[in-house]
Amino acid sequence: MVVDPLIGPVPEGWDEFVRDQRLLPVWSSRLLRAADWCAQTASSMVLVRESGGGPPVAAFHTRHLGLGHPGRFVQPGRIPVASLTECRTAPATTEAGLAFARATGEPDRAEAVRVFERAIRARAGPGGRAIAYRNLLDRHLPVVPAAGRVKLRVTPRMVLTNQWPDLAGYLASLPGKWRSQLRKIRDTVRTDPSLRFAVAGTIDPAEAGWLAEVVRNRYASRAVPRPPLPAGYFAELGRLPGSRFLTYRDGRGRLVGYSALYDDGQELRLICWGSRGETDGRRGNLYFDQYLRLVELMVGTGRRRLILGPGMQRIKARYGARPEARWALVGLR
Repeated sequence: MVVDPLIGPVPEGWDEFVRDQRLLPVWSSRLLRAADWCAQTASSMVLVRESGGGPPVAAFHTRHLGLGHPGRFVQPGRIPVASLTECRTAPATTEAGLAFARATGEPDRAEAVRVFERAIRARAGPGGRAIAYRNLLDRHLPVVPAAGRVKLRVTPRMVLTNQWPDLAGYLASLPGKWRSQLRKIRDTVRTDPSLRFAVAGTIDPAEAGWLAEVVRNRYASRAVPRPPLPAGYFAELGRLPGSRFLTYRDGRGRLVGYSALYDDGQELRLICWGSRGETDGRRGNLYFDQYLRLVELMVGTGRRRLILGPGMQRIKARYGARPEARWALVGLR
C-alpha cells in the first residue's frame, strides 16, 4: 500500500506495526504527517504485507525530489514527475527509510524491498526511475539491491555501549584530561543558581521548534534551504510513549536548551538538540553537559546503548562513543 500522507489515509496497520516492532518515533504516522505539512516535496508511506492480506512485514518512507504536493507546489495543468525517490525517514535524515518485522529473515526482507521498488514506480511517475537509499546500516546491505548502483560511505553515527555500574565508573574510564574537563563542566552547570535541569515528558512545542531551528541554522548549508520542523511535530513527539526531554531553564523559567530523546526500553537515542543563540541567552556548557546527562540516564536505567547520531564526531568520541558505519546506495531501479 502506497500513500501520500497528506492526501490519503494512513495505511491500515501502519502504527500498529510501528508499535509492535518498537520503531523510532519518527515512524509514527502523526509525526510523519506533521512534518510533511512543511515539506518541500511529496512523500510516500509504503506498507508491505504478506501475500493474501497477511500481517505487515516491512514499512518504507520516501520523499520524491522534483514532485511537489498537489495543490501546493505543482502548477495547474502540469503533470509532475519525480527525478529521484529518496528512501529515508523524514525529517530525521539520520535514519534509513526502511524497517522490517523482527521475525522476517533476509530472503523475506529482500523480497519486501523488491515489492517496495515495484510499488513506488507508479507514485514517482514514468521518469522517476532513480532511487537513493540513505543512511543504511551494515545489516541493511544484504537485502537492498546493489547491482548497477553506486555505494557510498556516509558520515557514521556515534554509539556508546553501556559497560559501567554508575557515572563515576564511566568517568573513570575516560582519558584523564577529558575526564577533568567534563567534571568541571558538570560541576559548573550543576552549581549554577541561574540554571534548572529536569527530565520531562513534554515540552512547549513552539519553544522546542524555535530552539531546534536555531541550532540547525548554525550549521546548515545556506545553499540548500529547508523548512523548519513545525511546532506540531514536537507536540506529537511529546505524546509518544518513550519520548523524553532533558531541559535546561534559566531563573525565569525560560527554556535555554534541551535534548529530545527516545527510550525504547533497550536503547536511548538522541533525536535532536536545541538551544538559544548567542544574543538570546545561549549557555555554551550545556551542549557538553547534555551528553553527561544522557550517559547518566543510560547507566541509571540499564539501557544497552546510547545512540548519539552523526556529526560532531570528535566531540562525541571524547565521551567514549564509537563510529558505526552507514551507507548510501544510488542508481536506477
